[in-house]
Amino acid sequence: MDQEVNKVYLQLLVHAHYGGREERKEVKQILHSSEILQPLVVKAGETAREFPVEFQIPLTVPISTPSTRFFVLTGLDVSKAVDPGDSDPIIILPDWRREVAKKALEKELGFRPIRDSGEYNGRHQEFEYVPTGFMRGKLDELEAVFQPSNDGIRLFLEIDKKGGMLELFDLDERHVSCFIPDNTLQSPQETARFLAGFIEREFKKI
Repeated sequence: MDQEVNKVYLQLLVHAHYGGREERKEVKQILHSSEILQPLVVKAGETAREFPVEFQIPLTVPISTPSTRFFVLTGLDVSKAVDPGDSDPIIILPDWRREVAKKALEKELGFRPIRDSGEYNGRHQEFEYVPTGFMRGKLDELEAVFQPSNDGIRLFLEIDKKGGMLELFDLDERHVSCFIPDNTLQSPQETARFLAGFIEREFKKI
């Protein structure tokens, strides 16, 4: 029989885990939704119908990591339908701004991501690093949140100083942010020089 479809929509879903083993928490969110077809009628006996789809992922969406996974749900708004949707896993790669900033930290400056780096808690995605080159012996770790925009990227950093009496009073860390414009993001090397200078200046204030 003919079937009326009120609309066809796509939803970008994230399924993430974050926190320590004893306090492991789960996040399931719809990050974006888009209606791709207006009402239509599927004729009886119709075997297939194809149509092009363009789905633009918002700039601020997290990227795929072992603890942060994504799915695209294709949904049909059909009256009294039992299971009107189908989800497919996808991988979200970093946009070019996040890619350059990550390469600057990881490849150029030698910050190594820890095992659970890139956890998404429903508000932001945090990457945690330990120094293996630059600032080794001075920092315990560096935590970073990448927030890209249309003209650059802002990094929110937690700089944790290594050892000393300051740890006893929670005075061994500093929360700061910096904005890296597109003209600095032209290469990982230039971005690394920018970040090295910024981190060193802020480290001296701890």
